[in-house]
Amino acid sequence: VIEEAPLPTALGPPPDAGTAQALQRAAFELCGKAVAFCKELGHDDMAAMLRPLKARLEFGVKKELLALKGLAAEATPALLRCLFDAGFQAPKHLLKPHTRPRLLALLARRHQTHYVKQPGDAAVDRGASGGPSH
Repeated sequence: VIEEAPLPTALGPPPDAGTAQALQRAAFELCGKAVAFCKELGHDDMAAMLRPLKARLEFGVKKELLALKGLAAEATPALLRCLFDAGFQAPKHLLKPHTRPRLLALLARRHQTHYVKQPGDAAVDRGASGGPSH
């Protein structure tokens, strides 16, 4: 008789960040090989099903954040999640003129809560209005 155990018990403690990143990279590479293999065999439908998974593994984000990932290469998954949760679910949402104040407020709030000033950091020029200078 096989005894079932809760998943966290069966898997043990979660891996450290370096190990998790290495596993993610290996899964991305394997998925890429599977896509190429499927295409070589003429299974384009299977390759098309694997492509979104490959993109998620490459960027380390959930499916709903993939549309935002194209904004900037340096955008972190945490920043993308913050934007998504604030209602900016696609790049086109960021381009609308009426969203600019909300976006700036969100980024300023995120900057205050996540940024730790390091010794020697230069002051940011906020211009006369208190916002970023143009």
